[in-house]
Amino acid sequence: MELRCPAIDSITQVNSDNSLSGKITQSGVSNDFVMLVPLYVDLGKGWIRLGAATLLGNSSVEITNLKLPSAPKKVTICALNDVLAASIQSGK
Repeated sequence: MELRCPAIDSITQVNSDNSLSGKITQSGVSNDFVMLVPLYVDLGKGWIRLGAATLLGNSSVEITNLKLPSAPKKVTICALNDVLAASIQSGK
């Protein structure tokens, strides 16, 4: 069992067709550490969980052209503090 807390960060952009693209990165862990990192959007009525990225070790996951019903007001990871991490950075 690993007791270190990972650092997680994301970069997202909303495209003109209301699709979401971005990258979620995990660092500061061993090569066999696995974590599910939840992705959320706010379409104007509060946070909606879109799903979760599975990250293995010090790695990144690309999100490309994830279609949304409308342009989100906000996009973030771990919106409900549902991951234990040393730091969480979410940028647009």
